[in-house]
Amino acid sequence: MEATATEEHLTSTTVTEVGRGNLVWLMQRVSAALLLFFLGAHFWVLHFAVAGEKLTFQGVAERLRTPLFVFIDLALVAVVVFHGLNGLLVVVTDFNLSRGARTVVVWLLWIVGVVTFLYGANALLPFMGYSPLFTR
Repeated sequence: MEATATEEHLTSTTVTEVGRGNLVWLMQRVSAALLLFFLGAHFWVLHFAVAGEKLTFQGVAERLRTPLFVFIDLALVAVVVFHGLNGLLVVVTDFNLSRGARTVVVWLLWIVGVVTFLYGANALLPFMGYSPLFTR
C-alpha cells in the first residue's frame, strides 16, 4: 500500500522539528501574554496615568524622554512584530512546504521583522536625543 503525502511528511519529520513546533507554539502564547501586558501598559500610560490630562504631542515627547517609556514602546514594537510574523509563519507552515521553501520563508520573515523593528525604533530615536538611523 502506498503512503499518503501526510503520512510521508509525518514519518519524515524529525524529533528536532517536532521540538521546534512546540517551541513555536509556546512562543506564540508567551508573545500573546507579553502583547497584552505591554499594550495594557501603553494604554494606561497614555490614557489613565494622569487623570484629566489631554493627549498631546508635547506630553508624549516628554514621556519618551524617560527610559522606562521608551523600553515599553520598544518592547511593544518587538512583541507585535514577533507575534504577527510568527503567526504568519504558522499559517504558511500549514501548507507543508519543502524544507528548502520553509527555510526561505523563515529568512524572509526574519528580514521583514528586523526591518520593521528598526523602522519602529527609528521613530523613537529623536525623542531620546539621537538622530534617526534613516529618513524618508
